[in-house]
Amino acid sequence: MRPLALPLLALLVAPPAQGATLLVPDFADRGDPTEGIRARAEILRGLGAYPQISIAPLFKFKRLAKRYRLRRLDDARAAALLGRREGIDGLLAGAIRERGGAPSVQLTFFDATGRALAVKELPLVDGEIPPEESQRLAAAVASLLGLQPAAPHAPAEASSAPPSWLGRPGAAPPNATAPPPSLPPAAPSPAPSEDQSETLAGPLVTGGLFVPFALRSFDLDSGGQPLLHFGTDVPYSGIGGDLAVFPLRSKGIYLRGLGAVAEASIGFLTSSFSDQSGNTVSFASQDIRFDADLDYRLSFADVTGTAYVPGVDVRAGWALFRFQVSPDNPAGLQTVSRSAPELALLVTELLGPWLRLSLGGRIFIDPTPGAEMAATYGPATSSGFGLELTADGRFGLSAAPGLGYQASFAIDSFQDHYGGNGTGIDSGDETYDTLTIGLTYSY
Repeated sequence: MRPLALPLLALLVAPPAQGATLLVPDFADRGDPTEGIRARAEILRGLGAYPQISIAPLFKFKRLAKRYRLRRLDDARAAALLGRREGIDGLLAGAIRERGGAPSVQLTFFDATGRALAVKELPLVDGEIPPEESQRLAAAVASLLGLQPAAPHAPAEASSAPPSWLGRPGAAPPNATAPPPSLPPAAPSPAPSEDQSETLAGPLVTGGLFVPFALRSFDLDSGGQPLLHFGTDVPYSGIGGDLAVFPLRSKGIYLRGLGAVAEASIGFLTSSFSDQSGNTVSFASQDIRFDADLDYRLSFADVTGTAYVPGVDVRAGWALFRFQVSPDNPAGLQTVSRSAPELALLVTELLGPWLRLSLGGRIFIDPTPGAEMAATYGPATSSGFGLELTADGRFGLSAAPGLGYQASFAIDSFQDHYGGNGTGIDSGDETYDTLTIGLTYSY
């Protein structure tokens, strides 16, 4: 990607003589945030040729959106309100679209009264807007704002401008019922070759390392009365890793979200209890977990073309929870090993390149506690569920692939009913509360 420092610096320091203020919000893109970030950066680069255009600081207007209770910054209501109260002269909104596997960016220009004066869709080639197209777009935006290119900075293709009746923002067109005109037509982009088509969105692989902090509670009951309780008073820790692979990122809206995810972790703890003589004895335990799922992620923003709407994440696979103790442990505890199919549903909201929130649940299908427990207490029928809240994002000022973070809190609970084996135990439950914090890398 070409360096953006000089054009962005020009936008920040150039005085807007007889200029106009333009707001360019984040581009809506619920599939791969990288494409929206890169497309917006290319457009800002093109606008750098016009020092009369002052780019409104986005971080300031995000704060103002909260003050004015604006759910979004890229629509007519935001343009009208910010034009009236904050003095912006125009708003250029963008959204990444994908039709037939070919990504593009749809741009809409709103004037200071909230009217959509122009609409244009530009193709993305290798995930970027071609430089000549961003230059032509910049010329059109300058004309919509009623500006003329400054000679030292004017792009070579600045001659293509929208119809003259558009004039300055706020001037009513002669035919108020006419649909918004298109920005100048883009030069046809070359059709991607087989090699290029694989890099338009590219396979997305994300791997992570994390540290879990967990609490475990385990009870065995008889007739509803607790007979044995085992619990951890302080969190125990360990290490874990996860991997997500989505190889169909360039295959269209309904296929790009199909992939696979896997996660594994191990926790270590030392358990202590007092024996009948009052002596404190200790033994080592291990908490081993593994998940492998097929994953399907669907962005409603891609389907409806509406920004700031959540997506869903549907998973189906297999889960393992194994709390392992030595067979000769002085407490006489058995290893609890649950291995069962799982179904999960998460609702995901992307709040920016730095933060994505996911909230969801999963159910386990007959997650029985394993052979050792069955040999001691009889065969069991079991049920289980989990709840999870996850936050993750990327470091830096871009959502481009690279180093990021993840943090989550999960509750997994299991209920068991035993057939009886002369012990008097007829039911039990097991619960894990787990906080994980880690780093991720995407490419």
